[in-house]
Amino acid sequence: MLNLALLYKSGALGDKRLDKAQYWFAKAHEAGDPHAHLYFSNQLISDTGNQLQQAGVTQELCSELQDALDKLEFVFFTIREEHRVKKAIPLSHFTRWEAIESILSVDPNGQPKPGGNCLRQYHVDYMNDPTEGRRLLEVKPKAVALEEEHQTAKTSAKLKTLIDRHYHSQFDYCPDSISILPSVFVTSLTKESDRLDLWRAYGRDGDGFCLTFTPNMSEQDALRTMLSRANHEAFLSQSTNGDTQSRTPSEPAHDQPPPLYEIRYGDKEIAATLKRLAAPIERVEQLRDQLDNQALKNRVSSCMAAILLELLYLYKDEQYSTEKEVRALRVLHIGDPRIKADERHPGCLYCETPPFLFSSGKTEVIVGPKVAQPMAALWNIRWRLNKLGYARQASVRRSGVSYR
Repeated sequence: MLNLALLYKSGALGDKRLDKAQYWFAKAHEAGDPHAHLYFSNQLISDTGNQLQQAGVTQELCSELQDALDKLEFVFFTIREEHRVKKAIPLSHFTRWEAIESILSVDPNGQPKPGGNCLRQYHVDYMNDPTEGRRLLEVKPKAVALEEEHQTAKTSAKLKTLIDRHYHSQFDYCPDSISILPSVFVTSLTKESDRLDLWRAYGRDGDGFCLTFTPNMSEQDALRTMLSRANHEAFLSQSTNGDTQSRTPSEPAHDQPPPLYEIRYGDKEIAATLKRLAAPIERVEQLRDQLDNQALKNRVSSCMAAILLELLYLYKDEQYSTEKEVRALRVLHIGDPRIKADERHPGCLYCETPPFLFSSGKTEVIVGPKVAQPMAALWNIRWRLNKLGYARQASVRRSGVSYR
């Protein structure tokens, strides 16, 4: 069955028939073939192809467009995988007392409460960088530049038009709050720890806390993680005009860290990424422009934007490079039940990672240098660790930074 699917996918039986190929890949998977799932098409791409077919677009053009979108997605997978943290390295997360209470959740008598042991992933609009998500979109050509640099700027401009028109602008002009597009949620980590500039920027100017831990990334299924479409699934309801809460993104395995990605900052890395995206983006655009219906063209463009969205948040301006940031990303619809509001007024929106923090070996909690009652915080955290059974694998100390 797998071989038959591959024949349909390659066009060896005549015209390429991606619909038949996906049918036989699914059959092969049901029959227990260990490799069939690797060939499953992104449901967003399949839905786009089905919509085009139903609108009367030729089978040949539908197949070519799906194939081009598949190739664009493969480039996305390859680039994202190069950012993924694959080794166990110490990472730190700066946060506030309310989040510590949520992570080490007990009642006033010390009885464990449901939840906890996880990090919060906040809506990306709360990030402190005003150019967040724009690094790949804002590359400008120099007055005198090499042809390759002009091509890089051209691809950046194409990507900017695509994302702004088919993702960002939808938030401004959405007629209601249920059909609004999914949002990105981020938790930020760093390879650094007890450092003054990080306390100032992310540890409430020293009145916060830092958790340092070494997540075990070796237990992740590398191939499945590379090909994960969990953050694409939030867009599925929009592609089918269905109930926005009828499909929810796949969860990472319980007690395992989410996929973590290193942020890149350099101009050369930006240029290299845009160069790799140039050809697959151009190919989809050439095929898309053969459609004679603007709504169908928009559907293809929206699919492209959804596929590439995560990449935008894997690059930042070079001025932030000293932070050595690592991120976990989640894309969810505003109506998803996993989205919560925090303790502030108004509450900021967040979701949570799997409960992995104290399952990853030794963890250290550092009390910030400007916490008003550092000993009260230190002993409260130690008490919580004991009540929750984490005392053996976690320690607490005061910051070594001198800061008033």
